Amino acid sequence: MEPSIGNKIVYNLRQKYTHRAIEGDQRFVESVIHILRKYQAQWEATDRFLDEIVQMIYRNYRIREVSIGLLCLKDDAYRYVSFCGFRKEAEAALRKLSYRKEDFEVGKSISNLTWVFLSEEKSYIKGEESTFNRPLLLAKLERESIDSCLEGDYFDTQIYDRKNRMIGWIEYSGTQDYQFPDIHVIKEIELISLIISIALERS
Repeated sequence: MEPSIGNKIVYNLRQKYTHRAIEGDQRFVESVIHILRKYQAQWEATDRFLDEIVQMIYRNYRIREVSIGLLCLKDDAYRYVSFCGFRKEAEAALRKLSYRKEDFEVGKSISNLTWVFLSEEKSYIKGEESTFNRPLLLAKLERESIDSCLEGDYFDTQIYDRKNRMIGWIEYSGTQDYQFPDIHVIKEIELISLIISIALERS
């Protein structure tokens, strides 16, 4: 039986993640150093700190949309807190949502930290259509290649604390030219998730 396009995409991403060497990215390193130095005296996961993180990912990697969500200890629910690249209507809709841990496991894992959610597999819960930046494009499900990233495709890189509890996530779409992010981008975002984890534990 011919593998589905979703299985081909996930296999391709996993192969690249496992085997592709990471090339140095000076711009990424400089951006991380800038943020760490800026918050060195009081290194906590403030709203401003998280806003700068999403803006850095958006600018450096030409990602269409980036957001960060955190665990709320009061009700054990996950909610979005920081955004970049979204329409106001989409951001407002996202702020109303809340999730449980199992909601993050409907996609397919690329690594221990990162999951991909594909538009063809409708890996979003009912009512989330209004949260997409371009909801009319959700009906356009024809991919030109396994590297093509559609509206409705997105990645979650999860954030864990030292007890291996998920305390948040970084969510991001494809690039501005509708391609999947390069694997070195995903690995660098995983590094950013660790930085956020340390900052959260110091907050």
